[in-house]
Amino acid sequence: MAWKIPYPLVEIVWDDATSNSDSWVHLDDISVPARVNTTGFLVKETPVAVTIAGSVAADEDSIATVGNTMTIPLGMIHSRRVLKLSRSKSK
Repeated sequence: MAWKIPYPLVEIVWDDATSNSDSWVHLDDISVPARVNTTGFLVKETPVAVTIAGSVAADEDSIATVGNTMTIPLGMIHSRRVLKLSRSKSK
């Protein structure tokens, strides 16, 4: 039996903060938050944020080992959905 990844694959649409590195900026040039679409494995969720990982170790003994993580505050999330992970056999 194949090992199953224990984390759901999710797509999160969120508003990222923006900034301007110039010392002086005209009010008309101030940026609005940037809409971002991020996909990964939902590995942690707290009352204030979610953490997704782009990579998960490929065996049961290493399920607590993940890579390329991003933690997004819940207040910045516009939407999220669980994606279906399908596996095809290698040729």
